[in-house]
Amino acid sequence: MPLAPFKSYFDEVGKAYRDSDSQRCFIALDNGAYVASCRHYDNSWKITNCKTGEVEASVHFHNHIVNCIYATESKVFTASSDGLTAMWQLPLNFPRPTWSFAN
Repeated sequence: MPLAPFKSYFDEVGKAYRDSDSQRCFIALDNGAYVASCRHYDNSWKITNCKTGEVEASVHFHNHIVNCIYATESKVFTASSDGLTAMWQLPLNFPRPTWSFAN
């Protein structure tokens, strides 16, 4: 699959990662039913059910703290100080992201 359709999403993640004022620690998913969050001590990013407060997914892929998270209706993008940006298809495709790129 060519990268071109996803370039703008990776550009958005990269911009948020570089600009400390716009770094995103969490983002709403599924019209606010869930929250995807990052900057967890275990280098994961998590999906939490807003109604129950339960963590429904804890994703371990990056080797350092996930600094930034961005989402569309069908994808989640994560960036970490390990130099990787990853794209995850929703619903989640475990155990690896759809795409992963090193800076």
